[in-house]
Amino acid sequence: MEHGHVVCKPTSWGISRAALMGVVLMGLGIYFFYDGFVGYPQKNLEYFTHKAFEDSAKSFDEQAKERGFNSIEWSDYVSKSKIQFPSDYPIPEGVNRDGTPWPSILADYTAFTTPGVGWSSLWKKYSSELQYDFSPVETPYDHGKIFEQKVAGIITCLLGLGCFGIIFLIVSRKIEINGDAVTTGGKKFQVSDIASIDMRQWKNKGLAKIRLSDAMGGKTARVDGLSYGGFDKNKADCNASAFMDALLARYSGEIVDYATTSDDSDVQKTDSN
Repeated sequence: MEHGHVVCKPTSWGISRAALMGVVLMGLGIYFFYDGFVGYPQKNLEYFTHKAFEDSAKSFDEQAKERGFNSIEWSDYVSKSKIQFPSDYPIPEGVNRDGTPWPSILADYTAFTTPGVGWSSLWKKYSSELQYDFSPVETPYDHGKIFEQKVAGIITCLLGLGCFGIIFLIVSRKIEINGDAVTTGGKKFQVSDIASIDMRQWKNKGLAKIRLSDAMGGKTARVDGLSYGGFDKNKADCNASAFMDALLARYSGEIVDYATTSDDSDVQKTDSN
């Protein structure tokens, strides 16, 4: 690399950070979508099925007192009873909202007449066989809650795609100084176009902000040392420190930095001359 020409390319750290965030956000988005389309409707199914078991005990007690029926009559009653699915609560596709009968296991007359058994023991067996949660959610999920999950899925997936877009930007960019020509933060300008350099985050975060002159619109160009070049001393000719050293060697304007002689919260402005 020729003298006075420093080019810093993207580091694996910058790319891997954006990739990790993208994967995490896409994973969250898929999780939200799963809940919205599959998970919540399934939990609603389990909730209302569980409620049917609870209702069966009440019905058994009421019918027994009124009619004193036997096991055959109870079995007939169960076969004619339907699980109630209110229209405000989505359930899985393929489940008959108006015609799903009570589970046949509720026809077990002995379970309702034996002390200490009851509907809960039937639910324990039934939920285990169908791999339902033994303790359903406290309240079912209405259309509004499910819509929120779908919206959250869209937002997080878009953010995840945005992270992968950032990877594209990182890979396609570089920071470079070649003579008085500077490229950083997606902007190209001359050293003479710089109004000030903010170095307050350079030492601990590897970040610096270059404010351009009013003639350049007063825009700010960002120097991200961790994402571009890094600080590996074994690459002294092309790392972020070499870039900044080369820039400061040509710059003679205002530098904003933390004071090093007193309280670190003090800010000092210096002239590089």
